Amino acid sequence: MLAKQWAVATSDARLTAKLAAAVPLSQLAAKLLVNRGITTIEAAHSFLNPSLQRLHDPFLMHGMAAAVERLAESLHARDPIAIYGDYDVDGITATAVLSWFFRDIGVPVPYYLPHRMREGYGLNAEAVRKLAAQGIRVLITVDCGITGHEEVQLARQLGMDVIVTDHHQVPPTLPDAVAVLNPHQPACPYPAKELSGVGVAFKLVTALRSRLRQEAGWASRLPNLRRHLDLVALGTLADIAPLMDENRILVSYGLQELTRSEKIGVQALKQVAKIHAQDIGPRQVGFMLAPRLNAAGRLAAAKAGVELLLSDDDGRAAQLAGYLDKVNRERQVVQGQIYEEAKAALEAHGDLAERWGIVLASERWHPGVVGIVASKLVEEYGRPTILIGLEGDVGKGSGRSIATFHLYRALVACQEHLMGFGGHEHAAGVRIARDQVAPFQEAFNRVAREQLTAADCTPTLTVDAEIALSDIDESFMDFLARLEPFGEGNPAPILLARGVEVVGTPMLVGKDQQHLRLTVRQGKTAVRAIGFRLGGRLKEANQGLLDIAFTPQRHIWNGLEERQLLLQDLRPHVG
Repeated sequence: MLAKQWAVATSDARLTAKLAAAVPLSQLAAKLLVNRGITTIEAAHSFLNPSLQRLHDPFLMHGMAAAVERLAESLHARDPIAIYGDYDVDGITATAVLSWFFRDIGVPVPYYLPHRMREGYGLNAEAVRKLAAQGIRVLITVDCGITGHEEVQLARQLGMDVIVTDHHQVPPTLPDAVAVLNPHQPACPYPAKELSGVGVAFKLVTALRSRLRQEAGWASRLPNLRRHLDLVALGTLADIAPLMDENRILVSYGLQELTRSEKIGVQALKQVAKIHAQDIGPRQVGFMLAPRLNAAGRLAAAKAGVELLLSDDDGRAAQLAGYLDKVNRERQVVQGQIYEEAKAALEAHGDLAERWGIVLASERWHPGVVGIVASKLVEEYGRPTILIGLEGDVGKGSGRSIATFHLYRALVACQEHLMGFGGHEHAAGVRIARDQVAPFQEAFNRVAREQLTAADCTPTLTVDAEIALSDIDESFMDFLARLEPFGEGNPAPILLARGVEVVGTPMLVGKDQQHLRLTVRQGKTAVRAIGFRLGGRLKEANQGLLDIAFTPQRHIWNGLEERQLLLQDLRPHVG
């Protein structure tokens, strides 16, 4: 693991003081808000008090009116509708949100999710033909479709109207669909640009519900959409969408719904994940629920995930949840094998300084799992990384990036070597011919070398503020709770305490003894601390006073709630 450089955030002292007095807040609390770009009393109240009333009008989204009118028309004419989804959690939950809405109003519709290995990402011609043969007249894509020009054209030729809902990067030309819903469109005035795929799907059903309320025949059937925010939270968090603006509101309320969800499938998923806590947060979603939903799409067929989320049968839901749990364990084994092989390949290469962008490929690597491993390698080596699973003459890969490197634009610069690609700033997928892997490695490395510096490739731990341990009182902990949910775009605050004393003997904990537990004291204040995956720092923890970077949290210990420091990093104190 690369050593991290610490950077203490600086904020305008006058602005911080003004915000602290106006809200009112402590100076430390105000600084945490200013560090997140929240500098006015209006913005502070909006951020600290997320409300469904502040959701934007869905009809602000370009194409929404056309999409809703076509769907209303199809409902009146009883034209068959189908949903075309994607095999990740965002696509699975987006498919489920639309499916639930149509089921709620008494018009159940079929859905189609492509098989990752056999069909790949996005619309494909064979699937379009199958749906047309089934008599489908309106096809709604979720979390995909923005690059499906030929497939949308084929659908039109076969008598289907297509409504594209997507959130991925927009190509120079759009597919010729009845409507394209994507906040990233240049012509789209929608304020919340960072919605996930399930977020865009939710805005569609919100708008359609509003339209159908105007008609007596539909008004009595319309559901309360709040109960489907559990699925919106699942997909938004799993897709690592920034938790600002609408995403913050949707996830805040969605986590409440997830905690008390009456959906049989969600309850079964929580059961196999052994989630019994009263409240569910981003960590439980990211590490326990989402991986199980994702597993089927990575190693098998994602439709099991949708079927689970739509299930109304306890026995079938338990069976599906058990299956997803089993496949997830298999995924963990495969992931571990790929990780070790990729690390060995990197170490065999020699000097990492020569490699600004990492591209590795192997016939032994499952394309459905390489993205997770790429994330781990980015964290470990500080380089944008693409891993490719080869099968025959073609490879499918996934990439992850660092904060200062726009992965999608890099792929645009290397597109002559690719059969296809798509994605975001920090995550992308590629399809490549085997004989183009080597030239792509060179091209990707060249682009990375031209754009990055050594500082870019050194992981930076951004510290919000330097404090004394005595500052972590109940009032401050209550304020931290108001900053939740934490995640992309709204990270948990990281604080710095200097010159803390280690009380007693630090110890290694966890199944593999990879976590570090200790108690630290500063003045009269002593508090427990845990450092996940910091077991290798035991020697440093035993060498006198420390500077520690941490996130305070409330923790249940032996049935009692106590404050705990979640260590992010530590180093010897230089006084």
